[in-house]
Amino acid sequence: MRTPLALALALALPCTAAAQHRAEPDSVAVRRVVEQVAASFDRNDAALLDRLTSDDYTFVTPAGAIQTKAERLAPMRSGQLRYASVRYDEIVVRVYGTTAVATARVVTQARMGTTDASGAFRATLVMSRIRGRWLMVASHASALAR
Repeated sequence: MRTPLALALALALPCTAAAQHRAEPDSVAVRRVVEQVAASFDRNDAALLDRLTSDDYTFVTPAGAIQTKAERLAPMRSGQLRYASVRYDEIVVRVYGTTAVATARVVTQARMGTTDASGAFRATLVMSRIRGRWLMVASHASALAR
């Protein structure tokens, strides 16, 4: 005869394994979006970044200003902001159902007009699964000490 504890474990383990199996593909998908975000900056591809972000996306700049999606994309679209290179590393993804949080170290070489906008940053990207697609809904960058 099975004890209640043994029965509970027997029922819980398949559920836990199934939940982990579902989370693994989501974490891979979210990481892929993070890599595509990096590529959009590296290639100065505002159209790609537009497709990877929700309509109500917001960005908190290293100075603490909040930008809408339109404000974030405008300098890329106009060519005022030009990236020579962008590298994301130290990427960590955590998935919580239909929401995910990714952190990364970001190193950029860029110019905003005639001003050097290069630097190293710690970024947080918040993703949400919307209509079956992972989209970035918010992000934040903090400058790292040089």
